[in-house]
This record gives sequence, C-alpha cells and structure tokens, in this order.
Amino acid sequence: MEEKNFKNKRKDSQKKKYVDPNRLKDQSDNSKSYIKELAALAAILGTGTTGIAILPNDRVYAAQTSVDGKSQIVGSVSESTKTGVSNQVNSKSTEKENSISNSEAQSSSTSKSLKISESVSDSISQSESISDIVSQSQSFSHSLSQSESILNSLSLAKNKSTEKRSNTQKINRSHLSSNEHSTVLKSNKNVGENSTGINRSANPSRVSESTITSAYTSTSNNIPTTLQASLDLNKNISSLVNLPLATNNTIERNNSTANSQLPIALGANFVTLATTNETVVKPTFSGTVMIKNADGSNINGTDFKDGAVPTYTFRLSTYGDSTVTNPQFIIMIPKGFTATTADFSTLTNSQGIDIFSGGGFAGPYNGTSTIKELGNYGPNGEQLFMITLTGATPTWGNNFGGQVKLTLDANAKGVVSYNVYGAPFVSEVSNYAVANGTSPYGGGSYTFNVNGQAIEVVKNSTGINNQQGSINYSLNNTVELPQFTGVASFGNLNSSGAFVSGNSINYTSNTPQSQIPTLSVRLSTLGNSTVNNPQFIVMIPKGFTSSTTDFSLIDKNVGNYFGGQFNGSNQYSPSNYSIEDLGKVGPNGEQLFKIQLDFNPGWNVAQNFGGQFKLTLDPTQTGTYSYGSNGAPIVSELASDAKPSASTDANYTFVANGQNIAVVKSSASSIINYAINTNLLPTFTGTAILDANGKTYSGDSVPTYSFRLSTTGESTVQNPKFIVMVPDGFTATTDDFSFDTSGYSGTVSVKELGNYGPNGEQLFEVSLTGTTPNFTTNSVMGSVKLSPNFNGNTGGSHTYSNATAPLVAEVSNYSSTTYGTYTFNTSDGAVTVVKSPQTVNWTDPSNQAANSSGSVTYTIQVGKEQLPTTAYTISNIKVTPVAGETSSDAGYEQLAFSITPKQTLQDGQYIDVHLGLPDSNGNIENYDSKLAANLPLMTPNGVQIATAYNMGTYYRIVFNSEAAAYTSGNNKLTLNPILRWENPQSQQLSISTNQSSTNTTNLGKIYVYQYTDDESKFDTF
Repeated sequence: MEEKNFKNKRKDSQKKKYVDPNRLKDQSDNSKSYIKELAALAAILGTGTTGIAILPNDRVYAAQTSVDGKSQIVGSVSESTKTGVSNQVNSKSTEKENSISNSEAQSSSTSKSLKISESVSDSISQSESISDIVSQSQSFSHSLSQSESILNSLSLAKNKSTEKRSNTQKINRSHLSSNEHSTVLKSNKNVGENSTGINRSANPSRVSESTITSAYTSTSNNIPTTLQASLDLNKNISSLVNLPLATNNTIERNNSTANSQLPIALGANFVTLATTNETVVKPTFSGTVMIKNADGSNINGTDFKDGAVPTYTFRLSTYGDSTVTNPQFIIMIPKGFTATTADFSTLTNSQGIDIFSGGGFAGPYNGTSTIKELGNYGPNGEQLFMITLTGATPTWGNNFGGQVKLTLDANAKGVVSYNVYGAPFVSEVSNYAVANGTSPYGGGSYTFNVNGQAIEVVKNSTGINNQQGSINYSLNNTVELPQFTGVASFGNLNSSGAFVSGNSINYTSNTPQSQIPTLSVRLSTLGNSTVNNPQFIVMIPKGFTSSTTDFSLIDKNVGNYFGGQFNGSNQYSPSNYSIEDLGKVGPNGEQLFKIQLDFNPGWNVAQNFGGQFKLTLDPTQTGTYSYGSNGAPIVSELASDAKPSASTDANYTFVANGQNIAVVKSSASSIINYAINTNLLPTFTGTAILDANGKTYSGDSVPTYSFRLSTTGESTVQNPKFIVMVPDGFTATTDDFSFDTSGYSGTVSVKELGNYGPNGEQLFEVSLTGTTPNFTTNSVMGSVKLSPNFNGNTGGSHTYSNATAPLVAEVSNYSSTTYGTYTFNTSDGAVTVVKSPQTVNWTDPSNQAANSSGSVTYTIQVGKEQLPTTAYTISNIKVTPVAGETSSDAGYEQLAFSITPKQTLQDGQYIDVHLGLPDSNGNIENYDSKLAANLPLMTPNGVQIATAYNMGTYYRIVFNSEAAAYTSGNNKLTLNPILRWENPQSQQLSISTNQSSTNTTNLGKIYVYQYTDDESKFDTF
C-alpha cells in the first residue's frame, strides 16, 4: 500500500474506520475470495507473522479496522510518523507505526501488530501451545494443521513476556493427511510460568481475557522489528465444534498483554501469513524409479496378465546445497495397475544399493515419511500419491528408498508406453527442488492437475530405470499393430559416403557393375506393437535380379541411404532375421523376397532394420520402368503384422504361388525410375524468378534474380546443361552464382559464354554432373547477384516472356522440344535451347498450370534533365495509322515530327514523347501499348546525337555529348524522328485506318484534348 492511503499528512494524526468482515465476504462474488484479502494483510504488516482465524460458517471477525478502500483488508491498522528528539537516547529518530494492538513503538524501529478480541466461556478439554523459535535466519512461519480427532481444531496458548523481551514459540508442522493420521501439536511450557493453566479440560472455568502474542524481531541492518499477533479471548468455550471466535464487533484497545497462558482450540482452517528474510536454497532433484519384470528383466514388450505385475521401486534423492525441509514428492503408478497407501514400504540401505546399483543409493533417510493418496489424476488416469518427508531434503547419505506393491487391473487393455519426456513416475514438488536437466533432455517441469488444482513438479532426466529411458508393455492379452513406415532406396554411396541415386539412368549391357545400383530397404514401424516375428515383402525392380546370398545388413552410413532418416544402430546378427526368395511373382514378373525379424523394428525404441540387395542387370528387359506410391510397393509389411501409414492406396495383395499375400504400404513411398537400353528425354520445366516487374532502376538499384533447373517425366539423361541469361541492363560473373543442391546428388559448374543475348545480354552455361533434376524430387535452385550496367545501350524498357529469348533454358540435347526452341549465336557456334512452358516467374508448376503469357517488364532510367518546352519547337506533326500486313503482324500508329532546338543541348537532357489522350489527371491514355526498340537519332552527316528510348509506354529522346556541337551558335539542326506504337493483340490498330473523305472522325489531324470544368466548352476544339 502507498503511504498516502493510511497517513494523515499532519504529524501524530491517525484515522480509523470500522469494516464489517461479514459484509466484505457477503459482497464478494467468490465465497472464498475474502481469504485472499485477509492474506494480503501481511503486505500491510510488513515483516513478521500473524494468523487469521476462519470459522466453519466462513465468518471472519477482527478488531478495529483501518483500511485502504481498494485493499479490502480486515484488521486494525494505524500509522503515524513522528520526528523529533528521542526521550531515551537524546537523539533524532523517525518512527513509522502500523498498529492494531496499540503497541508502543521503540526508537528507530517499526512495529506492527494485530489484535483480535473474543469473550471465552466454558472449558477446554485439551490445551496445546504453539511456539516459534525466532532465530538469526530472521524467518517466522505458522503452518496449517488439520486433525480429524479434534475436528480441524487448532490450540493456541499464550506465553508471558516481560519488558522488551519477546516470547519464544515453536511450530510443530505436520504433513499427515486427515484420513490416515491425527496431528497433535505438543505444548511447550515456558520457564517461570504456572503450569496450572495448561490442562483445564477437567475444570471448566470462566476466562475474562486471554491474549496469545507472537513476537518477531529482525536484526537485519541493526533495526529491530516486532510484529505482535494478539488474540483476546473472553467467551466461555463449551464445545470444539463450530467454535466462534468473537460474539460481537466491539473495539477493544489494550496496551499490554495478559499474564495468563490460556490455550484455545479453533475449529476452522488456519491461514498462515509468513515472512522471511532469507532466500530458500533448493537442491537438484535426482530421484528415479526402477520398473522391472519380477525376474529383474526389462519389461518392454511384456504382456501383463493373470495377475502378473512388475516390480516398482523408487529412490527419493537430491544433490547440491539446500535449506529445504519437509519436502514433498509425487509418485505415479503405471497405467493398468493400482495400489493403496498400505502397499508402500521403505527399502533398507542394502536393498537400495542392490536395486539402484547403476545409479547409486546412500541411505537410509533419517527422518519420517507420510503417504497420501491424491486420486487418479495422471495424464491417462494413473493413480497419484504424495510422500512428505519430515526432516531435511534426501541428499546423498540420506536417500529415501521405497517400493510399491502393484495390483493388476484385470479390466485394463491396451499397450502402454512411457519415456522421460512425459509425465514422471517420481518427481518432487517444485517448491522444494529444481529439475535435473532441461525439457529437451527429459528434465524440466511437469504439472499435474489434481482435483482442479495445479501441482507443479520437477523431473530428473534419468528418471526411468536410472537413465533417459522408456518402457512399454501390454495389458491382459492386448493385440496392437504398429504402423508400417519402411522405405527403399535405389542407388549407391560415393567415396565420400553421399548417396547417389540410380534413378533416371539408361542401363545397358555396357554399364559397369560398379554403376549398377543396389536396392536398400529400411524396415521400420511407428507405435506400440504386440506382434512377434513380423514379416516384410521386398520387390526387386523389373530388369534386375538378386538372391538371398546377395542380401546383407548395411554395415556403415546406414542413414545415408535414407536421407538421414534411420533410428537405430543396425547391429544385428543373422539369428535376428531370415530371408526367403518367393520367385518372380510380382505383377510384372518382378522377383519377391520375404524378410522375417524376431523383433519389432520400432522407430521410438530405435530398432530400425537396414538391409541391402546387390542387383544384377538383365539387359534383355528393354523398356522404361517407374515405381511410386501407386501400385505394387517396393517394400511392404504383411497386413496381419501392421497397419498402413499411407493415407491413400494403402493396401496391396501379391499373388505368389497361388496364395494371396496381403500387405500394407508406407507413407514414405519409394520412388524409382530408370530405363534399360532405352533413351528417354524429359520435359524442361525450369524458370527464372526476376523480381522486377513494373519497377524502374537507376544508380545502384538492382532486382533479385534466381532460377530453377527442373524437368518432368521419365528421363535417362545424364550430365545435362542449361543456359542462364542475365537480364539487360545488368551484369554478373561466375562468382556471383550460388546454388542450393540439397535435393540433388550431383555437382554444379558455371561457365561464361559472353554477351550473345539478342540485346547483348550475358550468357552463362550451367552444367550438372548426375541425372536430370526432376521437379518433384531434386530440382536445383540457383541465384545470381546482379550489378548495374546502365549505359546508352541498356536504357529504357525491357520485357522478357515466352515470346522473347528465354532467361533460363536447357540445351536441346538433354530435353524434349515440346514448348519450342530458341537459338543463341555464340563465338563457339549456334546453341539451340529448349524453352519451358513458362520461362519467367513460374513459381509452382506442380499446382499451377504454365502461363504462356507470363512476362516481366522493367525500366532502366535514362536522362538527367528534362528540357523545358521553351528550349525547342515541335513542327510537322503527322500521325499515320498502319494495319499489319498479315494476321501475325501488329497494327501500329506512326508518329513523325520535327524537333528544332532553340539552345545548346547538353549531355543527358531529354524530351518525352507520348501518343494518346490526356485524362482529367494529366495522365496519357495511350492508343496502343507496344513500342519499338531503342532508336538512334542521327545528323545528316551520320553522327548520333540522341537516342529515342523505349520507356514502356512512351519514348524518351535523350541527347548525348555530341549534341552540343550541332546545336550551339548558328548550328540550328532539326531532327525528324519517326516513332511507332503497336497493338500487340491484333493486326488492327486501335484507331481507324480509313483516310478517305468518307471518314468523318478527323483522321490525319492532330487534336489536343484538355480537361475543363466549364461545361460550355465540352466537345469544342
């Protein structure tokens, strides 16, 4: 609370106000929320401890109250600030006092107290005292204690204190649950006190006033602080049930405590407000569980039935510095089993050493323990138990060992698995320890939801069988099939251990055996399995054969055959598997083999199986072959042993020797394609990705430029070549090329051919070593870092599309010519290339059809200064409409005019020329959109002094350094450019070509249309 909420600014002035706690509770939306408001009293009181008594009828009574209107805290709080000379030490002091019991403050100190009055009658059958030892640790706490035998009652006794000395009290804290044990708080009798006030159950008496005071003094920074919690009792107590704490709301102030020591039993919950000046030092939790078969073997794969159960032993342990006492732990019972608190027992030190030999054990625990059942609140309904240790944390030499006698649930079914990354079997409540390891390694924290209340616990990363382990088992004859996830690869590893695919190759009788691929298979499943001796079918691709003696385990780099996707060491012996040749009974006469394992090759348990068939080519089987997700699978598992992981076309049936063999497929389909004595050319599907459309470039600005090299269809092509053209206005070197070949097994090289594009663009040859890059499996992505090359030849507008020279193309020897060709003329001769269905900005050919009209247009800025209209005259303007001679020729408007400079023209000065109608915004609506190439403007003696640049929709006539000599002094040169605008869609232009007298549309004349708001001028010229 801020100081202004309690203190009148005038010195020694106090304000007090009474607040009815019943009204406070009744006005709350939540019947228990007022408890939080009471607990907040600790924030006002500062250091120290006090208790708030709450009755069974949820009524709370307190003495005089002074509160902040926002805080809603019940109690009596007064605060004053006194500044002056101390009467005791004759020195200046400043004192702040929050008072409920009206206790006197000492010099240079802060005191806070709470006083609760009650008239007490009747007798107390049993008196107990709670005392607290105030130590140099500066900690003070009251704990909650419930007792079934005294109906949730708590007995308090008052200790006598004289002068400035505080009573020393002690709290006996119990974690015993009410349904198992009763908690008795032992009373302590102070020296010099009359013991006759303790056992009064046999002699009921009337007590006019009793006060229980708890004093806490802190010596931190040499500033003594005293908190007094006073409870005045002045009612005859005749029953321990529904014990009232106050009979009225009278305000009583008392500057002294009573001398008698009267116990009191409170039939309610006791809310503790604790204050400490020390930080709790938490150790690291290192507990673990050992779950084994009865004979000590691993339970993985065990089917528990007919009452059979595993052994369940656990170690509660920590390491590291700790100030924790009375820690709490959560024990989770495995799914399918149950236990009671009576099934828990402790281990002797010798038993612990024997059981936890791999991880160590050092006990026994030198404190006591209690066990409480929390209910079935595990993530799968598992039983949870809480163990509370009374004493220090169970560090080395003080380990706690326990065991649980499990009972099998005869109705439980299923396959169950656990690992260290999920809910822990053994954990410690996070208030008492930190985790051993982070979540990615099986440590970290976990939260149980117990009856709507979250209990956060910390884990040990080696919390299952003393390791980062996992267990799995089945219950009562449960049959569960895993998902088949196997896959096959067709190829070999090179000398560097990288996989080289055998796809897209034409194999002939001249192909060396070293270049014949192998067929490698990964047998793997996902999920729980109760299958014994699973069986798999492998089909050898058509045109190749193998044998049982040509089959072997993959001895090294096994994951490289499967794109790194292999989980396991593949360390098996021939006794773990068997292989059988079923003959050439595949759908096209392919050879089939059956492999049987004596284990489930599960993914989660890292037991994948990797085997390899050495293949022999049969060159007589001429043709092209392809295998994928549809049709007969290369590798599969019997349907009786697994479920398919493929979502479509998931099952297949082989017919072998008159018997049906039903198999399931994997979602990891094995894609294989090749030819035997047959040459196949794919279709080029590459494209250039040029982010320049509609943009203008000048200075150092350049677009991003990348490309994709890819094909589609069957192919036997090896070592293909491609041509990449740098867009006009930019330049690059071979060092500016970079490639992403993560999906391609070959290498890439780049060679510069020179400036042989149609407008002098640079050409580069990109060569691949390996198969053709198929779009769906191994496209090659490249990018080029461009540099500006803005000059008189590259300025203006530039367009690239399927109708122009392609930015990216494949040399025609390596691809079919389905979508047309283009020929570049280089110094080494003509290079004919094959176009893509869309040569530019075709981002996703798998989901988007080729757009032959796709194009990119950009502009290279030219010119430095636009000439004012006063610097020249325009004359002899004539527009001539011209229709295309054939249907393939575009119609156009031709503009002829004369330019006569009035001043000396400088390099970079320019004039823009538009042909069209101006709109109301001053923009020009062009008649037609396609402009001719850049046009040089020459003097009569053949000197070029300007260039008419195609700027996309208009021409810009830019004068060069030669212009000054022809426009200075008496040199009055006249230029006569002829420019055209074409209609790219038709041989007919956008205006009429009828020049006869019958045409009344004013053809052949020039009109200027100007926007006006004056309607009287509409349609006038």
